[in-house]
Amino acid sequence: MFDTVDAALYYPRDQYIYFFKGEYYLTYRFNADPARGLRQGVVLQSGRELRRIGIDGWKSFPEEFRHDIDAALFYPFNGHAYFFKGNKYIKFLPGSGVVALDNGELTRTIGADGWESFPQSFTTGLDAALFHPTDGHAYFFKGDEFIQFLPGSGVVLLDGRKKRKLGVDGWKSLADVSFANGVDAAMDYPPSGKCYFFRGRDYVRWTPGPGVDAMYPRRLGLLHRDHGGWPGLSHVVAGPLVGPVTDWSAKIWIWMTNTASADGLQILLNGSRFTFTTENPVESQIAGAVDAINAGSQIRVLRLTSLSPATRYEAQIMLGDVELDTVTFKTAPPRTLTGRVKIAFGSCADMSKRDFYDVPAFEAMNSVQPDLALFCGDTCYYVRGDGTTNLDGPPPRDWESTELMLRRQVEARNHPHFTSLSRSTPFYSTWDDHDFGYNNAEGADRTDDWVGRSVATAVFRAMWPNPYRLPGTDQPIYYSFRWGPVEVFITDSRFHRDAANQAVWGHEQVEWLDERLTNSDAPLKLVVVACQFLFQRPGSAGHLAEAPGERTTILDKVLDGSVSGRVLFLSGDRHYSELMRQPPGVGAADTLEFASSPLRRGNEDLRAAEVAGSRVWAVQRNGFGVVTVDVQSNVPGGAVEGTVTLEAREAFTDGDGRLISRVIRVNNRECRSTWDLASGRLT
Repeated sequence: MFDTVDAALYYPRDQYIYFFKGEYYLTYRFNADPARGLRQGVVLQSGRELRRIGIDGWKSFPEEFRHDIDAALFYPFNGHAYFFKGNKYIKFLPGSGVVALDNGELTRTIGADGWESFPQSFTTGLDAALFHPTDGHAYFFKGDEFIQFLPGSGVVLLDGRKKRKLGVDGWKSLADVSFANGVDAAMDYPPSGKCYFFRGRDYVRWTPGPGVDAMYPRRLGLLHRDHGGWPGLSHVVAGPLVGPVTDWSAKIWIWMTNTASADGLQILLNGSRFTFTTENPVESQIAGAVDAINAGSQIRVLRLTSLSPATRYEAQIMLGDVELDTVTFKTAPPRTLTGRVKIAFGSCADMSKRDFYDVPAFEAMNSVQPDLALFCGDTCYYVRGDGTTNLDGPPPRDWESTELMLRRQVEARNHPHFTSLSRSTPFYSTWDDHDFGYNNAEGADRTDDWVGRSVATAVFRAMWPNPYRLPGTDQPIYYSFRWGPVEVFITDSRFHRDAANQAVWGHEQVEWLDERLTNSDAPLKLVVVACQFLFQRPGSAGHLAEAPGERTTILDKVLDGSVSGRVLFLSGDRHYSELMRQPPGVGAADTLEFASSPLRRGNEDLRAAEVAGSRVWAVQRNGFGVVTVDVQSNVPGGAVEGTVTLEAREAFTDGDGRLISRVIRVNNRECRSTWDLASGRLT
């Protein structure tokens, strides 16, 4: 495993791809061949992944080319492969080996023994090289420049210049993904007509004409379900993800390929080595499935303590001298009665749908720079063979297999749009039916067609390092946390759901929520519910109104003043976004519910509001919600002075590929409201 690469080469003779780093190389089979029992990935030799250049292969290489190769190129013009290092190169003939000069020398000098038309700066060393899939030219890269080489003629001039600016004079889409300052390696892949560029831990795929393909860059080596990723090239299977933080601690989740790499992790925090503790969130009942995803792999939660409140940190995750990744986060402020907090939230992220990639909601959430992010259920979708979520249907069915459930979770965790957010924002989550089991699954269900709530809980807890109130997979996943003037209550509406007995939260969770809401001194309480709380949708399932006793216990407490401050419910599930209110009188709104759904799933028709005046606004569109809390003063026994701004936002890319994030407009009106905490008025 390399984590980064120095050079890459597709070799037509054996149809393998070779990656080089230091004194080693990896042989990679790009396309699987099930008929021959061949899997995509790193090809083992005597059980080994890493092979020594010049010893296990490429045996004719001279000594100085047996380590630290700068670039590699297969040149179809003459059928030779070329390897470059410093001001030297070697010429390799498939089936024969390195071709010697007339004097017997194996190494050649760039610009003297070949490639004579290269500009001077390109004769002293290269970063990468490839042969264009369609235009018949070779390209050589160094820093932020490149040259275009026509076989038989030499370097092609542009306005009298040999050197061209990367991302400006060509390969222009590389500038859009921050690859224009230089690349570490490049490779053309003739079977698909694509090119690949590698820079640090990232890579992009490039198509002649359109340029860099959608959903790139990606992290090198992360395991994806159906979308590539060069699995096996990195010690990281999935992640990292910034988990919950407090005013003095933080958790970082990561899935490593083996125990040695998991145990060997180190952290540089703001540039200095930092001591941390590790937790293993994998319970015994799913350990075999984790191993099936990647043999010997380990999931770890890195716990950092003794941090300072309201402080931004950069944590470099290291394995030896290699930086695997960098995450950034800001710790929570102290427990206060005033302050400003920005929260991004959403639900229903069906990443099994390829057209999700056209709606970059996670990138847009990252662009608003929230203090924290919330998943209000359906963090991914377990599906059956036809891509749907109902219990009956063609296999394979994710919810029948722990391994398939984990694979679907990994696909969601490594989604390129999600990783940008998960590496920079503390994440908190709950589940709903689709990441719990099949469509409308209940904890009370007993069926041979589902792994059951205990296994489902173990999978969720392994993937999400939330501060669960109760340990163990025979317990629901609810919890709470404080962020300055806001207390957040994350509920579980699946584990104890039993429609026949009118249960959604379950008795113990209701008692916990009742007690915590009553005793909280936070000016604003956020209650996160995967299903809707305030109103029942006629003829549809999935609402707290299915459990009238549980709903009444909480709602009565809120409306009769037993709970101090204001209460805002955040929900998802409905595949559209809306703001609703429970009005005690004309012009006032003591209790609000903000539903934001879907991040990506496909939209449903807006249903009519059941209670006159209950709906403030609604929109049928993919997007996410933003809640900005600004508590300016809070005198004990007096009124709270402050506001809560609620926005439904959409995300898309314009014709130039630029990300656009904006408040959604319906009938020339923005889906944005401001809630005055003192008066309860909504504007």
